[in-house]
Amino acid sequence: MTTKPNAVLETLWAKVKPLLLPYEGSVSQIYVLDLPISALEKTISEFCKKAECPVISTLGGYTFGDDKAPMCDATSHIQILSDYELGLHSIISGRLFNGKNFSLWTWPNYKKKSFDAELVFWADELFPPEMEETDYINSFGSVHLLVEIIREMHPNSACVFSSRPVGDPRKDKNKPHTIYW
Repeated sequence: MTTKPNAVLETLWAKVKPLLLPYEGSVSQIYVLDLPISALEKTISEFCKKAECPVISTLGGYTFGDDKAPMCDATSHIQILSDYELGLHSIISGRLFNGKNFSLWTWPNYKKKSFDAELVFWADELFPPEMEETDYINSFGSVHLLVEIIREMHPNSACVFSSRPVGDPRKDKNKPHTIYW
């Protein structure tokens, strides 16, 4: 049974939909910016609860290829935290909605004692053309819920949706392919 989405989610979806559904083959991402380092472990933990079969695909800038490390123990979390101090990014990859690619990238800023969380997905996988509108909204709502769980650790953090790969999303604030909330 499909549930009716709430008004806040419907409003955000109305803004995101024109950027997400053209299926141009590019990656989409949602950022939560300027989170305090104290939120890093909980961010990883929340992602691992949501994603199916989470694995570390990049640790401290090193990409594992086919030999990805499972995210099932505290050692992985400790390594990501120690790499933060070196300014090295990490990527945890998983699956969402029965096998769709979904990743968490962590971008440290050691000087500010903060990091950016970037949730990465492919629009054509998470939002296939044959879905009903309410299903689109509910699928986006599932990703949005994770974003808001992460952001509630630091409510002043900005969230950014981008339909194109970007470097620092702050530089694209007024571009037509980004939405801030």
